Amino acid sequence: MPLTTSSRRRGTHPLMPSRAGRVRRIVSIAILAATASVLLSCSPGEEAPVDTEDARTLTSSEAERLALARFLNFNSGVRSFSAVVTDSGTESSLTGWIDYSAGLGYSALVTREETSLIAWTDSSISVLPWTQQDSSPPLPPPGLADGAPDWRSTDLAPAESRLHTVLALGLSIVSDRPDNASLLQQTDARWLAERSIDGVTLDVFAGPTDDTPFTASSGRAGDGSDAVLRFWIDEVGLAHRVEARLGGSGEWTTIDFGDADQVSFAEDFLDSAR
Repeated sequence: MPLTTSSRRRGTHPLMPSRAGRVRRIVSIAILAATASVLLSCSPGEEAPVDTEDARTLTSSEAERLALARFLNFNSGVRSFSAVVTDSGTESSLTGWIDYSAGLGYSALVTREETSLIAWTDSSISVLPWTQQDSSPPLPPPGLADGAPDWRSTDLAPAESRLHTVLALGLSIVSDRPDNASLLQQTDARWLAERSIDGVTLDVFAGPTDDTPFTASSGRAGDGSDAVLRFWIDEVGLAHRVEARLGGSGEWTTIDFGDADQVSFAEDFLDSAR
């Protein structure tokens, strides 16, 4: 099972941008969502939970919190991860974790027909058929002895699969330092609404579609309606939810995150790859 994450630890992983790309990196995540799966037939998606009628530009403190979101994921290490993805008419439920310091995700993948365990990096995905019906993957991960012969690996292909897009997006909400809040405030990123999840008050932000300053003549909407990513951020800047409009259509897919600092699985996969 050719999963390896050692380059992330050395700080040379391709998801770790240079200082010059602090806002550009958020935009590139949006491009991933917008361009992915455009070759697929349209599928019913989750309705957008907020609209743009109350949209406004970011305050300085809001821009600072949004600029912290990817760094706080990296700093948190492991976070829980869940999503429901409709891909070519098949609904898949994902429940698991992402180790952001290792650049590795591990999840149960449940469809109407079968249950599998998956592990993925930014470039590959490995799958293990699983007979249990639990929605959460077991710990430690099974089948890793003797080189993990029952796990089957392939390239992660976001441009060809909405499921792969969501997996790639989940991993991409990470940075080893905060984004540039001043530059972010000048883009078309917008505050949209205040909502709550499990009693936690969150601000909903439309992510930027471009890394250049927004002007009335820029050709972009000033109300956040062009956004393909929305971030649900708490008072310190931690993302509890990210919504992605896959393929640039009107359909939204929701990715939920939570605390999981006691969960450990990356070393098990790394040991099997050695």
